[in-house]
Amino acid sequence: MIDLTDTEYDALRAGNLRMDCRRMALTARGSATPTYDGAGAIIQRDHSRFDFELYDSTFDGSSTEPFDRYSKIQAGQWIPEDYFYNLDATDFHGRTWRAEWLDVNSSMSFGAAGAVVRGAIRNLVAEGDGKGTKHYYILHLPGTLDIPINERTTTATVAAGRQSSGASFNLWVHETPLARFLFRKTDNGIEIEIASDEPLPPGFDTRVEEALWFVLGRPVQWRFLREWRQDRSRLVLRSTPAEPLKPRVNPPHSVHHDRRGEAFGQMFGAYLRKVQDYHEEKCHPLSATIRSVLRSSASIIQDESLALGVAVESLLREYFAAAGEPDADSVAAADAAMAHLDSWSGPEAIRQRIHTCIGHIKGANPRTAIRTLVSNGTILDRHRDAWEELRNTATHGLVSDDDVHHLVELCDTVHQLFVLLVFAIVDYTGPFTDYCTPGYPCSHFPLGAGLESNDLPGP
Repeated sequence: MIDLTDTEYDALRAGNLRMDCRRMALTARGSATPTYDGAGAIIQRDHSRFDFELYDSTFDGSSTEPFDRYSKIQAGQWIPEDYFYNLDATDFHGRTWRAEWLDVNSSMSFGAAGAVVRGAIRNLVAEGDGKGTKHYYILHLPGTLDIPINERTTTATVAAGRQSSGASFNLWVHETPLARFLFRKTDNGIEIEIASDEPLPPGFDTRVEEALWFVLGRPVQWRFLREWRQDRSRLVLRSTPAEPLKPRVNPPHSVHHDRRGEAFGQMFGAYLRKVQDYHEEKCHPLSATIRSVLRSSASIIQDESLALGVAVESLLREYFAAAGEPDADSVAAADAAMAHLDSWSGPEAIRQRIHTCIGHIKGANPRTAIRTLVSNGTILDRHRDAWEELRNTATHGLVSDDDVHHLVELCDTVHQLFVLLVFAIVDYTGPFTDYCTPGYPCSHFPLGAGLESNDLPGP
């Protein structure tokens, strides 16, 4: 089984890990022969990114290739694959690390032997033997993140023969049919332990990350991952921002309304069930939409307004197409118009354009969908009105800086609409925080199934 030492983990959490390597080999992609070979180090810098340094004392300094290779590429051309490198590094604990698609910089003196090569690492992976029968993950997410707490860590210490104990309320424990989750809040982030008696789906760590995007309202990324399966184990170190982006919009439910995490668990579990069986090596389309909203909300309010308008329309088209279908009378009227058009003797090009426009009437329409969702109580009139106003102004570049307060209120209402649509998509029922009402009261989805005050999750 492969692992880091306790000292290395402490350094990794603190953001200053360094792993000296007795051998590092950089091989150009598409080549079998290392271009650079020597001792070096993998270094964590600025609490966030991983770099490498390789010292090749045998490099032929008479070669001009490192100096003129990029001069062969014209501006605007894609850089060929064989200009990038793969790194294989063996550290002094015997672990072998691999990183791919590296762009490197070299320092050398022309005509003199030797080179120092440096580069940034996006993902660094080491693999080893398996452990036991359970499937087990540990993820570390850096940053200041709010989570509910429902368990505590108890520690015992012995000093001068006297024993004492203490407790820290820093855990949230949650079980789903698929796995058991333990969230531990630390000084520099959150560590998540995931255990299952059965093999978890491929890419499960990514799906957990995506579920957290929604429930935390932050586009978080894990910095290191440990995974143990029956047949293999692996460590992954990943360059990430020191702090996740901080969107203006709030998470769907405030931790102050949900101290012990009952609603947090329901929401997290519902979202995870929706995406966990998506096996593509990329994020789920729903998660991609959520991430785009969060990223834009960390920018300026005008960016947020455009992203929200487009995101709501995307969800309506993808997940509520049936609600956007026209009624039978509208379809019949469109068919009659097409029949009338067939007898028209005007230019063929114009006929085809009119035919296409009438055809759109017979297809699913987001505006029809949102009106249907209002009529069945999924959302409210204010959500529809806010989206239609925001969508029109933002899409056509008509957002004004003169009334920012009104724009913020529109964005808050449309973001709540967006959250309610996600609730419906993932089949979540339960409380959420109404950030559109002063005082931020607790509400309930589906709307209208309100909570009595003594039903609200307590501290």
